[in-house]
Amino acid sequence: MRRSTLGFLSALTVSAVLGSAAPPATADGAGVTCTGTDTTTYDPPVSAVPQHVKVSIRGTYPLCSSNDPALTSATTRIEGSGVLSCGEGKFRGDLTIRWNDGRESSASGGRGIHHRQDDHVFVIGSGKIIGGALQGHEIRRVVSMSHRSCATGPVSESQGEVVLRLQPR
Repeated sequence: MRRSTLGFLSALTVSAVLGSAAPPATADGAGVTCTGTDTTTYDPPVSAVPQHVKVSIRGTYPLCSSNDPALTSATTRIEGSGVLSCGEGKFRGDLTIRWNDGRESSASGGRGIHHRQDDHVFVIGSGKIIGGALQGHEIRRVVSMSHRSCATGPVSESQGEVVLRLQPR
């Protein structure tokens, strides 16, 4: 097993439901965009061979922008699973967003697809907030990470850069 801290965000942070920072809980029609990093762990480690993998993702987003000046940052937690390899896969999971002002948003059954291009893995996830702040908002999460280490063996952990976006439906 190897740990990969090479690239950006959590490689497989295809993390189900793309989590995105959220605007005011009253959802006044404005969206929220957050940038940050994810750390993803894979059990069993991801390899060149597609297999069923449990994925756990922790995200920190120190910079969020919206029309709500009180909303400045967020953290996320994603738990899910899917059939993944270093090059491609599909994933489903549950997302919890904790906003800096104490509110929470949750999504369940979100989906993500990751795709390898050269030495990077891009994970695009989507879902919908089903509980808490911003209920009904669409979530989009895009992760980019370097993933060269998979060529030298299975990867049990990865990190990457993420853009999270939450838009009213």
